[in-house]
Amino acid sequence: MRTSDEFATTIRPLVRMRQSLIEDGADYIRRIQKTLRLINVRLDATLTDSTSVSGLAIIKAICEGEEDGAILAALVDKHCKKTPAELTQLLTGNWTPSIRLQVQSSYRLYQAVQAEMTRLDAELDRLFTEHTQHLPRAEATKKKPRKHRNAPKVAVEQYARQMLGVNLHEIPGFGRTAILTLMSEVGESIHRFNSAKAFAKWLGFTPNNKASGGKLLSRKTLKNKSNLPNTFRQVANSIGNMKDSNPLVNFFRRVAFKSSRKKAITATARKLAVLVYTMLKRGEAYQPEKLERDQEQVKVMQIRKIKKNLHKFGISIQDLGWTVDFQTA
Repeated sequence: MRTSDEFATTIRPLVRMRQSLIEDGADYIRRIQKTLRLINVRLDATLTDSTSVSGLAIIKAICEGEEDGAILAALVDKHCKKTPAELTQLLTGNWTPSIRLQVQSSYRLYQAVQAEMTRLDAELDRLFTEHTQHLPRAEATKKKPRKHRNAPKVAVEQYARQMLGVNLHEIPGFGRTAILTLMSEVGESIHRFNSAKAFAKWLGFTPNNKASGGKLLSRKTLKNKSNLPNTFRQVANSIGNMKDSNPLVNFFRRVAFKSSRKKAITATARKLAVLVYTMLKRGEAYQPEKLERDQEQVKVMQIRKIKKNLHKFGISIQDLGWTVDFQTA
């Protein structure tokens, strides 16, 4: 059985290669879109995601020789908001043999990338099974993983729970890809960081202040070459897109309202890093009610600060036009 460090070292190049393959696959799809634009076929304008079931069906039909815009439009899912006439217009173009050859070539390369990702997932599954076979089996997670075209076909949330003792999948937005990246870049060795602050600083989520003679010279964050910082940012971004309210979503919206979405992503990513570190270090489960209590404490501090300023500047309820005396409430 491999040690925790040896296991992370073993799967790290495979996980990084998998991420590179995802980027390669996206690049081949962009090439197809760019090629089709040369003949006024707007696949990118037809569908939000060209790798969806409808998008891949259209690309496959084009590779097989289909040129009729109406037939290609019929392959689009019926729930699409565009009308059949609009879809037909977007998918009608001036076809040439060279254009079709370019699309076929890019599509074959895309399929090869997908096949290689499947083989990598099988190897990762074998390595996780081998590493966890002597560990106590964890209870099956109640939360089902969200379906995503690039998500690993490995029950990594179960393996991680066996190895780490906590269920990271309960954190909103923390899916299989995020857990797999965490296991490969840090894994069970997160205890090497002395504190959550040190972990967040290593990820590049806090300013690396450099001062001399009492003067601040630089606040640039540390550079991290691993995929983990970007993974935390992607999870934070997905939290910002969530419609259902939860403590992390509320935190993201509050920071975005005060500053900007970019700063909200970094702040939420840091909060996620601290949350993950605390869960792994203390062996605690995800507790949204604890985050809610933290938000209530922030609210109490803000109210106290407002009261202090009202009293400091001698502002009365008559000046504000309110019915509650904050100086005595």
